[in-house]
Amino acid sequence: MHDPSQLSNEIGLLDNTLRVAEGVCHDALTYDADLSLSPFCDLQFIHKCSMLRPDLVVFSSWGKRWSHPSMASINFVRHRLEIPVATIWWDTCNKGFWPTLEMCIGAFDLHVIADNARGCFLDKKHPLFDRVLQLWAPLDPDLYNIKNITRDIPVSFIGQTHSYRGYRREYLQYLIDSGVDGYFTLNNEGGVLSHREYAEIIQRSQICINFSYSADTHQLKGRVLEAMLCGALLLESENNQTSVLFKSTEDYVSFSSKEDLYRKIKYYQAHPEEMETIAQSGMRRAHADYTGINFWAKIFRKLNL
Repeated sequence: MHDPSQLSNEIGLLDNTLRVAEGVCHDALTYDADLSLSPFCDLQFIHKCSMLRPDLVVFSSWGKRWSHPSMASINFVRHRLEIPVATIWWDTCNKGFWPTLEMCIGAFDLHVIADNARGCFLDKKHPLFDRVLQLWAPLDPDLYNIKNITRDIPVSFIGQTHSYRGYRREYLQYLIDSGVDGYFTLNNEGGVLSHREYAEIIQRSQICINFSYSADTHQLKGRVLEAMLCGALLLESENNQTSVLFKSTEDYVSFSSKEDLYRKIKYYQAHPEEMETIAQSGMRRAHADYTGINFWAKIFRKLNL
């Protein structure tokens, strides 16, 4: 639900979290604006690394595409220039992901998984699995934080409801038909929000709903930390991903059906002190352990940087 005319969401996830990391300087090379301008993207990539000599090269959303540096050029940077190379994977909760990663697992020094804390479908017995690091999505601290904004939205869900996500529509329509007041998106047409508008709705929300199921299993959605870092109560479908990082009923609340979701919304609206206690607990844990700064610190430690 972001304005396609804006800069990539990964500017907030990566560049803006690196910007606030103490003692870290970084530069960016984009697949579209930089590398796609020339048929020799491998040479551009190698030249940039040769000129800057960074301590680490990090790819995001890398794949075997014509504007993406090849595994041969990555191998050159790793072994000839002696620069470690990591890559970040964002959508891994499907049965086809591991075969994709396995084909290139030896090409990178580190593979960062940002949405799969449980490690579903990953072959943990693979001889190179020590190159896999399971983390979370780092969030732009300029957007996802506590601000002096009135929480005038009782309940919110901002997200897509098409494809495998279609079941979400049934839940949201049930809430609307039951008289629950809030900000809900039930379609994907028009009226898309900017990153800042999206974050502001979460900051104004008392309760944020999240649906965790992805293509083939549950996923650690970015919405989990978006809600918690903004101090809203997270109401999320029962899953085994978020519970790796947070404690259910202490840091967030899970629901098992649309009826259960409705009951819990009404309960916490009737007991605002309990709602605030859980929201504050989730916020404290998120700020203590799962910020963008901690994300990069774990990567640097893993690579002995």
